[in-house]
Amino acid sequence: MKAIARVLVWAVIWLGALHPALGQSRCENAVQGFLSHGVPVNAIDHAYWRTAVHGAAAKGGMRILRYLVANGANINALDRDGDSPVELAASNGNREATEFLIERGAKRIRGDDEQREKSIHGQVEDTIKERAEGVGRPPS
Repeated sequence: MKAIARVLVWAVIWLGALHPALGQSRCENAVQGFLSHGVPVNAIDHAYWRTAVHGAAAKGGMRILRYLVANGANINALDRDGDSPVELAASNGNREATEFLIERGAKRIRGDDEQREKSIHGQVEDTIKERAEGVGRPPS
């Protein structure tokens, strides 16, 4: 499920960033497909602890953001750095996404320096662990 969650989050971020119109349409279809096949709307990317709402808010993907919120997405989820979707929207200059989330009760939360430092160390530890687990396995 970790891999599927990562794909859901990155689909929102990268497909939405490719081309505003084309990306939003493809991204919306991808998100609908994931959710219709049982991927939780609040699935978290293991590396950064981000949800699809984080991705949509950061990129200003309003169609996707509306769809996710309408399907029960957590608008106050915190990523590994301690940032909420509203923080990512605001810090990326996505005013419409920021206002949309705040109107629905989202809180603007920004992780502090200590949280960010822990995040960096946690990511390094996770990478070392994942690579160590892969040692000795035959290539796929």
